[in-house]
Amino acid sequence: MRREGRKFSGLYRNSIERFLEVERHRAEKTLPPRQYDPGDWHCSYCSFEELCDAAYTGEFSVLCEGNGFGKIEEPVRRYNELSSLKKETEREIEELKTVIKGMMKEEGLRKANVDGFTVSLSLQKRRSLDKSLIPVEVLKKAEKEELVEVLYVKPKAIR
Repeated sequence: MRREGRKFSGLYRNSIERFLEVERHRAEKTLPPRQYDPGDWHCSYCSFEELCDAAYTGEFSVLCEGNGFGKIEEPVRRYNELSSLKKETEREIEELKTVIKGMMKEEGLRKANVDGFTVSLSLQKRRSLDKSLIPVEVLKKAEKEELVEVLYVKPKAIR
């Protein structure tokens, strides 16, 4: 099959294979292998989210805690290093934004070309909800609880 100059080889075969897989799971009353971690945005579109979350909660409960899992030492060190750099970088970016805005206002500029960059200030409106104006019972009905997987990496407490 071709569309706008692109070739979709195997499109029909893949679709039929997917249909057969779905039909097999329906007949066996099972779920297919999970494609995404709980809390992924794809899950909010799936009609099996609640069932899948319940299954994952069971799978997660059998994971154990361990010490000295050497395989992850290097990624953990790098993660921690990058997290520190990210915090420092974000703080410095916010400081520089304040400086740049102040200098532009001081010069009466809304837009400037500087060393190959276009720098501009603009006013934008944002919409938000004032939850104090929404009845509590309506807010409770609108709340949705979802399962998410969270990774924490923190230094071990020194005793």
